[in-house]
Amino acid sequence: MKTKAALAKKLMKKKLLVNKKVTFDEEGDAVPDIRRERQSQAAREYERENKSGIDIALAKQLLQEEDHVDKKIFRERVKAAHR
Repeated sequence: MKTKAALAKKLMKKKLLVNKKVTFDEEGDAVPDIRRERQSQAAREYERENKSGIDIALAKQLLQEEDHVDKKIFRERVKAAHR
């Protein structure tokens, strides 16, 4: 009998995506993931480029931009709660 960890490693080796939630609208089209929309434009470009290694200055810049996006989303959430 295999453990859950062993089964998870086996699925990771096969590069299978598990527990991924996909929502669809009335026409049957996939609705984009909200978390992807929360990313800044620079973070999306960085993911597309798929650079290897770590660039500290670029990572710092990306984190600062992500902070601005997160603060904006938090303010919108607070405003909605107060309404």
